[in-house]
Amino acid sequence: YMGIQQFKDCDKMGLPYLLNCVILAYAPFYIVYKASSINEFASKFKLIAIGGLAFVISQAIKMITYALIASSSSEDKYTFEFVQEMIKNIVSLIDLYAIYYAANYIKSGSNENLTYKVCAISLGWGGVQCFLSHFFFILINAFSSEFMWECTQSAMQSNIDLFDAYILTFLVVSIANEASSSFTKFASIILALCKLILLNMAISYYDSGKAYSQWIMLLIKGGSSFGIYLISKFIQQSSSHIT
Repeated sequence: YMGIQQFKDCDKMGLPYLLNCVILAYAPFYIVYKASSINEFASKFKLIAIGGLAFVISQAIKMITYALIASSSSEDKYTFEFVQEMIKNIVSLIDLYAIYYAANYIKSGSNENLTYKVCAISLGWGGVQCFLSHFFFILINAFSSEFMWECTQSAMQSNIDLFDAYILTFLVVSIANEASSSFTKFASIILALCKLILLNMAISYYDSGKAYSQWIMLLIKGGSSFGIYLISKFIQQSSSHIT
């Protein structure tokens, strides 16, 4: 009887919280899908699927590469190791090639534009990342008798991951676009390197020391990504005005 009552209490408290976390994690995907009007294009699901597949392949290659070239890390998980973090973030450059391959898998036709490609690939990439990195954590921990802020933070991190996927896809497409100026391509390369290496290393450094709460770290991650996005859009608009 106690077990049944405990399950009922868990269901009363856990199910609404689970639904709230799932909505918080996945609502931005639906918003991006509807706001970008990619449902008007015939190849939308194919390109979204390619974006998701590119993420899976990229993560597998990165894990294998990092395991082959990285040495054993310190037992203290809160210790920041510069060399290990540098190797990990350099290996993460594989993401750029995976996005580039996904963006060029389907050539843009007369009814397809670059914005459509960026949104479709980032939805596929971010959707699979959200499912593999956050969904099961939320599913297991949110459906419990105890309230956990970590589930809300994981759902918010999923939103940031989607935004990061959009930024990286936007930068890669800007680099690969033949219509982009040399300055736009060069600036996009610098921003992509800053995002994947310098910025990620700085975040790992502050996160390893646990000097800030997870809420502050989410704010830093989201704010820094938004800053990269604003700079990339400003460069693109400035370049278009010059040309």
